[in-house]
Amino acid sequence: MLLQQLESRLDVVLLRAGLATSIRQARQFVRHGYLQVDGVRTNIPSYRLRPGNEVRFDENHRELPVVRNCFERMKGRAVPAHLVVEDGRAVRYTRMPEREEIPVDVNVPFIVEFYAQRV
Repeated sequence: MLLQQLESRLDVVLLRAGLATSIRQARQFVRHGYLQVDGVRTNIPSYRLRPGNEVRFDENHRELPVVRNCFERMKGRAVPAHLVVEDGRAVRYTRMPEREEIPVDVNVPFIVEFYAQRV
């Protein structure tokens, strides 16, 4: 569940969709107000998306060179199954990702053991 919640963050969705080259760039896009979630400008990188939310760049920022470069890079990229690229300008978060779809290598028993010792 923790990994699924982390994958629903706005900055992570941008990274997974290929609209940002790094998590830092994704956070910067969000913090500078470049993005809209369902038509409302959002500047919180940790904003949790819900299934059905659409993320797109604000009209005022679409023609910036860095944003246009992201669109070009995004065209040939394969995106995870829980994200759908719409018209090359928007990303729709369709569902929570399954554990197998999350590209993070985590040893769950070690984490459980670590926190079990703290109690």
